[in-house]
Amino acid sequence: FVSAESPVSFNRNGKLENIFVKFVYEPLRDSEGTISGVMCLAHEITEQVNDRKKIEKNEHRFEGAISAVQGILWTNNAKGEMAGEQLAWASLTGQSYDEYQGFGWANAIHPDDAQPTIDAWNEAFSEGKNFIFEHRILLKNGNWGNFSIRAIPSLNSEGLIQEWIGVHTDITEQRQIENALKNAIHEQKEAKRKAEAAAQIAEDAVKAKQQFLSNMSHEIRTPMNSIIGFTNVVLKTDLDKKQKEYINAIKVSGDALLVLINDILDLAKVDAGKMTFEQIPFNLIASISSMIQVFDNKIKEKNLKLVSEYGFSIPEVLEGDPMRLRQIILNLISNAVKFTAKGEITLSIFMLKEDSENVTLEFAVKDTGIGISENKLEHVFDNFRQIANENSRVYGGTGLGLAIVKQLVEYQGGTVSVQSKIDIGSTFSFILSFKKITPLTPATLSTSTSTPAPAPAPKNVKVLIVEDVALNQLLMKTFLIEFGFQFDIADNGKIAIEKLQQSNYDIILMDLQMPEMNGFEATEYIRNTMNSKIPIIALTADVTTVDVEKCKAFGMNDYISKPIVEQLLYSKIIKYLKKPIE
Repeated sequence: FVSAESPVSFNRNGKLENIFVKFVYEPLRDSEGTISGVMCLAHEITEQVNDRKKIEKNEHRFEGAISAVQGILWTNNAKGEMAGEQLAWASLTGQSYDEYQGFGWANAIHPDDAQPTIDAWNEAFSEGKNFIFEHRILLKNGNWGNFSIRAIPSLNSEGLIQEWIGVHTDITEQRQIENALKNAIHEQKEAKRKAEAAAQIAEDAVKAKQQFLSNMSHEIRTPMNSIIGFTNVVLKTDLDKKQKEYINAIKVSGDALLVLINDILDLAKVDAGKMTFEQIPFNLIASISSMIQVFDNKIKEKNLKLVSEYGFSIPEVLEGDPMRLRQIILNLISNAVKFTAKGEITLSIFMLKEDSENVTLEFAVKDTGIGISENKLEHVFDNFRQIANENSRVYGGTGLGLAIVKQLVEYQGGTVSVQSKIDIGSTFSFILSFKKITPLTPATLSTSTSTPAPAPAPKNVKVLIVEDVALNQLLMKTFLIEFGFQFDIADNGKIAIEKLQQSNYDIILMDLQMPEMNGFEATEYIRNTMNSKIPIIALTADVTTVDVEKCKAFGMNDYISKPIVEQLLYSKIIKYLKKPIE
């Protein structure tokens, strides 16, 4: 018996067709068993062949689709056991036929994923739902691969599961990319965290520095208040020539120390971004004149000449910060005087540009001093930097003055520069812009000079001094006795409130740093609990953190920085008193 199928051409109803025929050949034998012929039966199987080809085509397409998603196709029996040959699985994992049969396929799954996979499979099996999972598989090459699994149950005519058809899709590269991305995001977050931590450390360091400078300011200014205050008091008494000389020496030293303290604290305020600048009208000529007068004695002592040059086209009245301008120019002239042994110092001011609203001026301080070598010019504005180490021994100083000049100029939008030659001299110049305004009366202008002229004193004024330091109490008593005012003293804010509840006062001079209850707490209680409108002037040695805005926020009317200038104290008291002058 032999069978075969072949394509043949067949004339059917006058039309030639290509069909498939299955031929069956069977030999014909005689009585002796000898083949005497062959019987051939032909049966058309065109329909069956076409159906088979469709199935094969679909299988190829399915396999192509599986291949396109880098997956393998497999079948399990109804219980989820592998049965029969699973060539794709064997090729992927390297497991033999005996190894993957039944549930042996689970041995190729990563130990951490094996039990979760079986649990998920049992759940899908018991509920007859699609199995969707993800796990790692040990590949034939010894590496672990990440695979996504999807299996669907194939049901029989009775609706029962007869087998599972599944596909493993390789997602190893996808997971590697995702993990790399997660690691990159983690590293980015870690870098951000470290940067934020570093920024916080830097911020904490700045705050610690500010707190230290604040404490240092308070601790230094408190005794300085007594030194300078009592020095000024003694100078107003009858002294012989020698005594006056000695006391003046103390005053000069105290003033120099105060300048140093102010320089350090100003530099700290610039670093912390807390430097503020006023915009007020001032007379530039008057301001310059007052600056030059400060150096009269020193210029005469060193037999120098101080010359000023002023452009006539410069407006008389400008708007800006006269105190900061004074600080810049005083630092430059002081530096020039320090390093000039003979010759002259020239302060010049010329207009560079003018429009309807602003003027741009160039200020220059030129000296005939020791000069600066070219290789050190770029460092003269650095903090705590002297042009040479020996200068700090010969001429003194900390190297702060020029650093502050640069900061003050640049914070106002200006520029600063220097030109110098050894043994010939130096020229420090800076450029600043100011607003032009209509000239005002002398009473409204700031000349950036000392305190205003004393006004006539009102009578029967009673002042409450709130101060915890005995020497400062004594100094304030001395000032108020000279002003002709009555006073009481409270050692802290708590005592001050008790005195206010017992007596009437015209004004309060309130120290800020005190034990038990400080000046801010006391002021807040006076304003909010006692509802008192009594004028309060703050007395502060803490110039890095206390300013007018903060004092006003707590209800204070004004503040005075220590060391306290007698005339300034008097003028501020008069300003806030409402008693008539008799």
